[in-house]
Amino acid sequence: AEALYREALKNDPRNPSANNLLGALLMERGDNKHAFLHLKKAAHASPGYEAAQTNFGSILYTLSVKGEAKLARDEAKAWAKRQPKNAIALHWAAALGAGAKAQTAMPEALVRSAFDGFAKDFDAKLKNLGYRVPELIAAALAPHVKPPLDILDAGCGTGLMALHLKPWARSLAGVDLSPAMIEQAKERGLYADLQAGELVAYLLRHPASFDLITAADVFCYLGDLEDVLSSAFASLRGNGLLAFTVEASDDGGFSLGQSGRYAHGEDYVRQALDAAGFGLLSLARDIARQEDGKPVACLVVTVIRRP
Repeated sequence: AEALYREALKNDPRNPSANNLLGALLMERGDNKHAFLHLKKAAHASPGYEAAQTNFGSILYTLSVKGEAKLARDEAKAWAKRQPKNAIALHWAAALGAGAKAQTAMPEALVRSAFDGFAKDFDAKLKNLGYRVPELIAAALAPHVKPPLDILDAGCGTGLMALHLKPWARSLAGVDLSPAMIEQAKERGLYADLQAGELVAYLLRHPASFDLITAADVFCYLGDLEDVLSSAFASLRGNGLLAFTVEASDDGGFSLGQSGRYAHGEDYVRQALDAAGFGLLSLARDIARQEDGKPVACLVVTVIRRP
């Protein structure tokens, strides 16, 4: 594959597809310097090419955590200035401290493109990171569930949460922004229904439909949780349960980190749940996974929709 990409670039050095594919390959190998050069060409040449935009953001984040924070910040600032209507560029400029205002959620195009790219080796990557969120949510729910239940796995990904939910399920549905993730989830054969789409819109189309909704490692792509919590409340039946994680922040509110994801403070989570009408059953701090050799702290939350 590398030879094909390089041959294409001999004929057209600005070719966005070849630059993106070669850059992604080099980034996977850890050749960040050359990956950056190719991904920059791809992202700057083609603002509408979501995969290239996503990969360029990823290499800027990688450079930032590998001792090149100023380079990453300067490049993100230049990218956003060059493409002022590009939501992905603006998001990364904000995340990397390049002066852009943080949005209240990660752009849908960025989430979809990133997870479409991860789908095939997603499970293996998470295993290497010591990913524990499905187990944490299942343990938090165990004292409260009364099967059989109609369950929604929100932001289902490849279906890792479903392995824990299936024994409790009368029916199990899944929704995810990434069509490629949905295809991987289908292969597990655990879901009665799987749909690719935006979560809040899905919830609003399914009022009073579920006894349990889980969102494992999903709300870190949202800053403001008001819409998703109120929509989940409407989608649950009386005494229905919602269980989710957020990346933990020591601040009171929510904040955008250089990873491009959001972290939420306990005070903010409690206030948002109260505003949505939920009753809190449990809230505990734990470790979701490792990232760059460091533990990522999370809050594991279970709540009930009082009738």
